[in-house]
Amino acid sequence: MVAEPLAGASFYCEDAGAASPTVLYTAGGRLRRLHQAPVHAELQRRFGIGPVLSWRLQGQSCQGRLFGLGDPPRTLDQLLIGEILA
Repeated sequence: MVAEPLAGASFYCEDAGAASPTVLYTAGGRLRRLHQAPVHAELQRRFGIGPVLSWRLQGQSCQGRLFGLGDPPRTLDQLLIGEILA
């Protein structure tokens, strides 16, 4: 569903459909940068994903991802706030 380096991370990308997308993600308490598609190409095409925020959710009895997609501007601040809430 998401690129392997992002499997355990929360991330933000301004345009997941760009030819060379830039992804900001959290790892080890630090903000890092990745230059590759954040989500699987078929998922991106099917849902027309442009701006995307995604948070990894993990609890004792469930795990998954929460995605924020679409027109309202997504920001790095939202990524960090979501990281605290997730």
